[in-house]
Amino acid sequence: MIRHRSLFLTLFLTFGLLLGMTSQAFAKKRDKDDLARVLGDIEWGDSKVKVLEKLKAQRMETLTKDKKLRKDPRKMQYARKKAIDWHKGVEDSYVRFNGKRTGYEASIVQTHYTDRNGESMLRARDKVAQRFFFFMDGQFYKLVVAYDHDYLKGVGFESFAAQAARTYGRPVSTEYAELMGDEELVKVTWQDKANLLDIENYQEFFGTYAMVFTDRKRVERLQASKRNFGGSDKVNDESISGEVAALTNNEGGDKNKDVVDSIVGDVDLDLNEGRPKDEQIRQPQPGEESSDSGTAAKPKKTAKKKKKKRKKKKVSKRDFSDLKDKAGDDELIIY
Repeated sequence: MIRHRSLFLTLFLTFGLLLGMTSQAFAKKRDKDDLARVLGDIEWGDSKVKVLEKLKAQRMETLTKDKKLRKDPRKMQYARKKAIDWHKGVEDSYVRFNGKRTGYEASIVQTHYTDRNGESMLRARDKVAQRFFFFMDGQFYKLVVAYDHDYLKGVGFESFAAQAARTYGRPVSTEYAELMGDEELVKVTWQDKANLLDIENYQEFFGTYAMVFTDRKRVERLQASKRNFGGSDKVNDESISGEVAALTNNEGGDKNKDVVDSIVGDVDLDLNEGRPKDEQIRQPQPGEESSDSGTAAKPKKTAKKKKKKRKKKKVSKRDFSDLKDKAGDDELIIY
């Protein structure tokens, strides 16, 4: 009888120990918040070298898990070569935002970096999107996923937001603004203890959407220090919209020309509204119209009206349960 009790006690303690270990393992697995699962084993604060190493490891791991490739050594070898070439492309894409032209001045990520601020970026192309890894002072702190235009053709931003909500749950806020003459949903935000996620509507200039994953703690520290970073000096959309329109509509021109040189012909003074002084549209001759006080007052008045019209409105905790997906039968790839 005593022996049976002893055996029962041993089994009970063993089961309890295993249960505890399983719970700890599960808790450890859940330590990485859901909003950051897109990163895999990449972590906020990783260096460029670490991010590159982990991206390569992730790519190779995907190949080894492919059953078809495992059965065909020749296909596996070809896939590995493609993966190595892809990784080399990511490595070669590295750029520092030190004030020199980079080619991203009129791109979907133009509002996500600040020049001369210790910021840099890697770009990785996927099947349906490009991933942009942003670094601050050498440490990874933001991932922008910019979807290919063709992949999202026919998918409205609200439908895109609805699918993202099915993946990440209820957002904490939404923002609306005037887009192509109509009030549209332009931004949806999720957050947890360590991460921020924004999905952003770039339909007006780039015909697509982006997902922006950010290190929340680092962002809060930077904001508390009053430091401009990650494009926070470009928050006024009106100050850059003219530049984007000019550059994106002037394909094939001289890439070395100034933005102003791409806007030629009769220039309405309204093109300067909302622009900082150092980005104003160049006039025919300095001072030619400076004495015309009436002309000078016109853009000021128009700018005020436009700014008020485009003011963003934030709506808290919309869950998108009232929206229907318009993407057809196929689910979108949500990162």
